[in-house]
Amino acid sequence: MKYTLLFAALAGCIAVHAQVIKGNNTGGSASSGAVTQIVNYDSSDFGPGITAANVQIGINWQGEDASNIFFNEAISVVLTSPSGTSVQLIQPRQGSIAPTYGYNAGALNTWGPVTTIFADNGASAASGTAHPMPGTWQPQNPLNAFIGESPIGDWELTISYINFLGTDVLNWSAFNLFIAGGLMPVELTKFEVKEMGNGQVQIDWQTASELDNDYFLLECSNNAKDWKSIAKVTGTGTSFDQVDYQFIDKSTHKGTIYYRLKQVDFDGTHEYSEIISLDLKSEKDDLFKVFPNPAEQFVTLENAVGRITIYNALNQVVHSSENEISSYQLDLNNLPKGQYIIQIRGKNNEIKEQRLIKL
Repeated sequence: MKYTLLFAALAGCIAVHAQVIKGNNTGGSASSGAVTQIVNYDSSDFGPGITAANVQIGINWQGEDASNIFFNEAISVVLTSPSGTSVQLIQPRQGSIAPTYGYNAGALNTWGPVTTIFADNGASAASGTAHPMPGTWQPQNPLNAFIGESPIGDWELTISYINFLGTDVLNWSAFNLFIAGGLMPVELTKFEVKEMGNGQVQIDWQTASELDNDYFLLECSNNAKDWKSIAKVTGTGTSFDQVDYQFIDKSTHKGTIYYRLKQVDFDGTHEYSEIISLDLKSEKDDLFKVFPNPAEQFVTLENAVGRITIYNALNQVVHSSENEISSYQLDLNNLPKGQYIIQIRGKNNEIKEQRLIKL
């Protein structure tokens, strides 16, 4: 499974989409504490199934109103995605003597507009750099933390201007977000197993979207180490609709069985799903038991979850009830002496029967 990036220059792209740039041009200023501004992306900005594949941000600093000449200012800038992921672009050190990102306010009180681009491919790290700093810089923490998230919603930029002395004010005129989206890989939304009886297992899985999905290999194991392929199921290629898949493993398994999916693209690249397991009861453990037998007044039914039906020798129904517990005591006082068949019909319509003699 892979992302299809949105840059036309990248080789191997199957679908190309434009980078979407949106900004907040209201500007702002901070002298103490934090100021948060928002850029919003909506569903019209990206096609269906798009996630963030690359994120950059540019801030247009307007200048500073300075009232002292001490090297004692520091800036903290945090970008938060609609999903709640936060990335620190600029982060000062602890204490007021040597902030990571500070400058001599008095010497720079006349500087004009400066644009700083934060991108993971920046030539140098922003850490320890004096302001103003035009050009492209690596943020304090990588912006690739946003990769794979939906870009739709409010992106928040929080700027804190930390003043240890004086009353300086930091100003900015705008900031812009540069988000390139990528088509989602195969998104597996369900992978479940269910016991069918007689050691057989039903496996269901569901995808919300698929990109270049050639096929699935369903694999099983008895120890979660040694795997064998038991089914090859064709994928839908590229789809943005929900797709449901199902396979019945008719092998007779006992104990714990493990399953995983190997998803294979048209170019041969592949990825594995999580491993899920199922504990299968042995036939002995699941045996329907009736004791004592023969019985006079009461009889205990073991492994008897389901509908209990008792037939007499004429094949007439003389008792019917639902039972939800494994061990169930049945009152026989209303039944005349004779031979009976006790039938249990389970949730999967599996039928189990035992003969009973009433004394």
